[in-house]
Parts: sequence; structure tokens; C-alpha cells
Amino acid sequence: MARIPKNQISLRRLPNGTWRLFGYKFGERIRINSKDVHELEIKKVELEKEINKSLVVTVQPRLTRLTDAQIRDAEAAMERANGRSLLECVIAVERVMPSKNRKPAADALKEWLEI
Repeated sequence: MARIPKNQISLRRLPNGTWRLFGYKFGERIRINSKDVHELEIKKVELEKEINKSLVVTVQPRLTRLTDAQIRDAEAAMERANGRSLLECVIAVERVMPSKNRKPAADALKEWLEI
């Protein structure tokens, strides 16, 4: 299961007189030690700007005929599609999985012979 990104960055003084910048940025662990606290404060501000810039949500509501459950399924499928389009994945699955309204082979043969 994926780790939820915490996006928390802190600065702490260590017992040996150095400073540590630590935390997480989008799930990536940050650990930087330095004797210059001002350098670490500048780095902390830069990292926080990157985090805040990407957290701006630009989602606009759209009309759809999908139910909430179908939207959740589509979002989950897109995350697992590894960059492929959802339609491409559905077409590939159609080749492998049988459709729900399949006829037994005997009935299909009988219909074909009648034609």
C-alpha cells in the first residue's frame, strides 16, 4: 500500500551543534544536516514553496452521467493504468474476458446454420 505524503518539513538543533532539516515532500524523505541554520531555513522555504505550488487545486466541476461509484472506479482504474488511456485498457480486456451476453456454442452454431 502506498504511503500518504505528509509534506511536513521541520528544522531541529542537534546535540553536536549542527542543525537538521527533516521531513517529507510528496512521500520523499528529506534529511539535510548543516552547521549553517540560515542555509537550512532558505532550503526549507524553497521546499515549502514547491509543496504549496503543487497543492493548488484547479478542479472544475463537470456534468456527467456517471454515478459516484462509477467515478471512483474510473479514478482507481486510471491510477492502475500506468499512463495508458482507460479506453485502451477496456479494449484490451474485451479481447480476453467474455461478454456477459454470450450464447452457448450450440445455439450460436444452430443460428449460423439457419442463415
